[in-house]
Amino acid sequence: MTRLSQRLSTPLPHITRLSTFEDDGCHRWGHLSRTLLWGDSSVVGRPSPVGTAWLADLSWLICREPVGTAFAAKGGNNAEPHNHLDLGSFILAVAGEQLLADLGSGVYDAAYFGPERYGALHTSAAGHSVPIVAGVDQRPGEDSVARVIDQVSTDEHVGLELDLSEAYAGQGFHRRFDWRSGHRLELTDRFDEPGRELVERFISRVEPELDDDRAVWRGERGRVTLYHSGDWRTEVERIDTLDHHAKPETVYRLTLNGITASVHRFEFVVELDG
Repeated sequence: MTRLSQRLSTPLPHITRLSTFEDDGCHRWGHLSRTLLWGDSSVVGRPSPVGTAWLADLSWLICREPVGTAFAAKGGNNAEPHNHLDLGSFILAVAGEQLLADLGSGVYDAAYFGPERYGALHTSAAGHSVPIVAGVDQRPGEDSVARVIDQVSTDEHVGLELDLSEAYAGQGFHRRFDWRSGHRLELTDRFDEPGRELVERFISRVEPELDDDRAVWRGERGRVTLYHSGDWRTEVERIDTLDHHAKPETVYRLTLNGITASVHRFEFVVELDG
């Protein structure tokens, strides 16, 4: 990372320490040799860069705010290297803690890289903040693609709209993100035709607190509050699983279902404590 930053004149993310031989579970000499050659201890402790990045070739949108909040969303296709079924998924973070989360990699075993790959929580659509559309879940494959319809970036408003129809077997479906003033996300899910049912799923390592028209994820230094309208049936599932290093971890999946409409709107408010 230090070498790439030097060559490309790009800022580094926040680094707490230089990596060691023990950080790589496979103990590869190649990784350590690069740290020995290019590691620079002066990069440790620098704050993460702030601002908005739009990676057009990947369809990734990343917004890091000076106040300590962050939002990211992705498009792409479902035949990417190490692919997950995560088109239209998103992250909301407070002070470095993901409260709407991407779980990352699961345990690398034979099934994980075989025909049963998408039966694992970490790779499946059920392990990401993406919906079930008219009874159809996301499909793998290169033709399962998120098409970028709109992308906008100003000081006060960052927006991204994706056509996810091909990811859901031709069900006409769009997902739009509008990130406003560094603390409020408006999520709009829209069908091209009326009368379709939507099941929303939101993933976190923090158990949400439920109220009539809201859900709250409370982190160590802040919270995310989801506001929704309509007679949704809400359910929180506790899922005990294993992380990438085969250590136990608990995941919470909030599911909203039971409403048939053409357009569904949600608001997420991200707040720092104090």
